Amino acid sequence: MKTRIISAGIGLVLFSVILLFRDTIALEISISIVNVIALWEILFVTRYVSFKPLLILGGLYSFIMPFLYSFNFNSLTSRLVYVHIFTTHLVYVLALFTLTLLNSKSITPNQLSITFTMSVLLTIGFSSLILLLHHGDNHGMLYFLLSCNCAWVTDAGAYFIGSFFGKHKLAPAISPKKTIEGAVGGIVCSFIVSIIICLIYQRIADSSISIATVLIITPIFSIAGMLGDLMASYIKRNCNIKDYGNILPGHGGVLDRFDSLLITAPLFYAFIQIFKII
Repeated sequence: MKTRIISAGIGLVLFSVILLFRDTIALEISISIVNVIALWEILFVTRYVSFKPLLILGGLYSFIMPFLYSFNFNSLTSRLVYVHIFTTHLVYVLALFTLTLLNSKSITPNQLSITFTMSVLLTIGFSSLILLLHHGDNHGMLYFLLSCNCAWVTDAGAYFIGSFFGKHKLAPAISPKKTIEGAVGGIVCSFIVSIIICLIYQRIADSSISIATVLIITPIFSIAGMLGDLMASYIKRNCNIKDYGNILPGHGGVLDRFDSLLITAPLFYAFIQIFKII
């Protein structure tokens, strides 16, 4: 547990530094690098894909796409941005098919489909962080912090409360250490932190937000983050691995830390785009 806490502290410092430079290209570069690492973990570490050219092609796509998503979709150039994203998807599909046809003995249909699916899903998840931060109504940082809260505070709260008070298993066949008590505790922690974030944001930004709406949706997104975490655990158990990597001591790989956020971030972005009530 000590290693986990120290690693989390270091990660929080680095994370804060990146946020300070969120209006520079440093944000896109950081997200792109993390996206590539996550794709490598979900494809190569799990042994789903072992053909290196296929991994490289997926990695190139994963590195490029966050830069396209970083454009302001509320600007006059939004239509052009959509065209670029659509075209990049088509080029990526054609490149995947071409590579498969040239290496039909090395690439199976399963490898082709999982490379495409995972690279697109991970890119959407990580790029949503950029979309939240660059949101046009000046509440981007608030949306980003609330999304991270529903993922990381819920996970941390569930871990610590479950460690001390957990008795009833949540999903023993998938993740034996997760408990119902921990899950409830994680949601409560996320709920409390949401209130704190909103109150601080209102004072600092001198802006009114619907705290009631935030409190209603926080448990929903916290549960969604738990589902993402359980899905990641299901894949690890199916592949007989403990962690996706060891880049984060005490936490594992990138996916071990971002699995929940990859669900909460795009859902949160979709929510504020559709309802616009926060």
